[in-house]
Amino acid sequence: MGILILFGILNILGVKKAGIVQTILAALLGISVVTLTIAALVSSKTSFANMAPWWGFHKSEAVAAWTNGTYTSIDEFANSGTVGAVSAILATFAIAPWAYVGFDTIPQAAEEFKFSYKKVSGIMIVAIIFGCFVYTANNTITAAALENWPKQP
Repeated sequence: MGILILFGILNILGVKKAGIVQTILAALLGISVVTLTIAALVSSKTSFANMAPWWGFHKSEAVAAWTNGTYTSIDEFANSGTVGAVSAILATFAIAPWAYVGFDTIPQAAEEFKFSYKKVSGIMIVAIIFGCFVYTANNTITAAALENWPKQP
């Protein structure tokens, strides 16, 4: 609640001051994401082998095999071929619209600041590229830094 009240007061003080704070916070977000991405990728725990299988796997079959003690490798349950790749891409497309919540504020802010259309287009392109980078970095780091399957008990 305190943060919301602080930003409310900041917005009451004026758009210019709020814009400066938001620019600083955006820069800190960018620096944080880049720093964490680099730190995670150079970590000794990171391995791109952890990202296999690339296109997902048949989870229920893998869990059953792991529970029964017949599990040997995730590769035997991996989706393969065109069907696996297409299903993974379609699953991403299904959730992609929800990843862009908030980008509609750019044209609203541009209207308040009276930016030129050229500047608004540039800001939107940079915001979308950075958003894609953040989502991709988060997913890649998570997949590479975590073991994809626990050791059998």
